[in-house]
Amino acid sequence: MRWPWPGWSTVSIERKVRLVISIFAATLIILVTVVLGHQAYRRLRVQRLESTRQSLVLVREKIELLGESIEHYSRLISASPTVQEALRERQGDSGPPSFEMTRRVHGPMNSIVYPRSKVDSLIIHDREGYRFASGFLSAVEDIPRDARLWLLENRGELLWRPTHSRNHTRDGRPLPLLSLARAIYDWNTGNHLGFVEIYLAERTLADFYEEVSLGPGSEIYLIDRQGVIISARNKDRLFTRLESFRSGQVQVSRGQSLFFFETIPATGWAVAGAIPRGLVFRDLFPALLTFGFLGFLGVLVTIVAARVIASWFSQPLRAMAETMNDVAAGDMEVRVEITNRDELGHLARTFNEMLDRISSLLEEIRESHEAEREQALEAMRLRMNPHFLYNTLDTVAGLAETGAAHDIPSFIQTLCRFYRRVLGGGRSVSTIGEELALCDDYLKLLQVRYRGAFAWKIEADPLISEVPLPRMLLQPVVENAILHGLKPSPRGGLCTIRATSEIEGALIRVHDDGAGFSPGSHRKGFGLSSVTERLETAFGFSGLVQVHSKPGEGTEVCLLIPRAGKYPRLREGLENR
Repeated sequence: MRWPWPGWSTVSIERKVRLVISIFAATLIILVTVVLGHQAYRRLRVQRLESTRQSLVLVREKIELLGESIEHYSRLISASPTVQEALRERQGDSGPPSFEMTRRVHGPMNSIVYPRSKVDSLIIHDREGYRFASGFLSAVEDIPRDARLWLLENRGELLWRPTHSRNHTRDGRPLPLLSLARAIYDWNTGNHLGFVEIYLAERTLADFYEEVSLGPGSEIYLIDRQGVIISARNKDRLFTRLESFRSGQVQVSRGQSLFFFETIPATGWAVAGAIPRGLVFRDLFPALLTFGFLGFLGVLVTIVAARVIASWFSQPLRAMAETMNDVAAGDMEVRVEITNRDELGHLARTFNEMLDRISSLLEEIRESHEAEREQALEAMRLRMNPHFLYNTLDTVAGLAETGAAHDIPSFIQTLCRFYRRVLGGGRSVSTIGEELALCDDYLKLLQVRYRGAFAWKIEADPLISEVPLPRMLLQPVVENAILHGLKPSPRGGLCTIRATSEIEGALIRVHDDGAGFSPGSHRKGFGLSSVTERLETAFGFSGLVQVHSKPGEGTEVCLLIPRAGKYPRLREGLENR
């Protein structure tokens, strides 16, 4: 098992238990505190939302009442007999209206503008482009062409235009205005006579929410369909776009403000309220402070309780650890005192029984070790039988008969070196470097015997040359590669031996590109079975030998020399050679 971080395996159980309990309890307390704080925040936010919505609804209703009044004024002036008569007379007249006509029209216009302070100005446009104006404007602009076309296409409809200031001035200064326009039609014939436009100063709308407060630092705006501010307390915000506008929703802007919107159905505009999030957090701060204090107190209590519980829980384990240290020092008579009848008491009893068995098993282990060595030596003797020596001497005779006597000395030296490595001074442990050297000598002898019918190549990582392994482990594998892989192939082939360092340990691959075999026809002979048994016995693991083969493509045998298992015992056997 891999621990979460380096060094964790060296931490005492008492500290682990203490840490786990503290982390679990602290996490639970913090989670509960966060959940309660979040719920409190949502509750306060809902309260703030409802309070803000009620204030915005009040402003919206005032603006709707004003809009209804302005629409009523536009109907009155459109239906005025005086205005109807004057616009009929203006049809086909390309000159400016007479003073008498202007005076007559101003009568009904002034009756709407001056008694009612909410109306800033009223302008009537005839079809020739001339205007009858009443109110406080010193300069006006004509109705835009697209607005005229819309009014003519939508007969009888009203057109609200948001705040605009170009050419509208009072006392020489631009005046932000909102306007309502409608087309005027002849009551008798239905012909189009002109347009009427009623202007409201932007400050008139601002008066409706001047006294409405949403809290410190909050703002109220009137915005059009595109999110452009058309009325605001802060006049610098006029004609700027409110990016957070989504009709009927609550949005959070980049400035960390909460925006609330109430739509005005008649115009499609909306009343917007902007509240700093700090207002909600300011109301939430006392609750958060209380939750934080209770959470901190709970964490402290948890740490103290975890220390007591961990100490009580780990006391029997500490006693067993001290006993194990005494056993490691050579005292096989020491035992753990049993004081509990729970799982820890059962563990202590089992531990004492284990100590009782260790003494009897030590002798068995020594005997097993000797038996293993005898097994390895017996396997060596069975493989390297006199038949190989006879064939090798026959090869020497063949060299002499074919006139290659000059090759005999080196051949004999290789043979002597090979048998010297096989015997190995009676040791059952060798190294990867020694085993590869033994295989190299063995392949040299076979190549002479089979007259160069195959080639071989040995590649090894120098860093693993001293890794221990059972003696005569590779030679049977190499022998199988030559006799059963390359020899049956008429084209000979190549035998490759590679030894590399991997994460799991040293990996040795013996590959031949000879005949190969199908998986279904594969049967382990004595040589490979002996190698597998010896390797698994030496390291205490299974699956250390893998065979891969395919007919016509060759065979590869992989041997893993693991870093774990009984590696220290093999190292000890290597150092005692």
